Amino acid sequence: MAFEIDTTGEVRVEQWEDVTSVQNFNEHNRGIGVGRGALALRVLRELNA
Repeated sequence: MAFEIDTTGEVRVEQWEDVTSVQNFNEHNRGIGVGRGALALRVLRELNA
């Protein structure tokens, strides 16, 4: 999820968008290695272990 929060005055979420479809979940990418989505899932799994 991507979001923006307005912290001036009353705190409220300005924008909430599901960005799952644009994330790179590949473990093996030519020239760059692990995609950001795959890396985020790996970190999440380790934090929850």
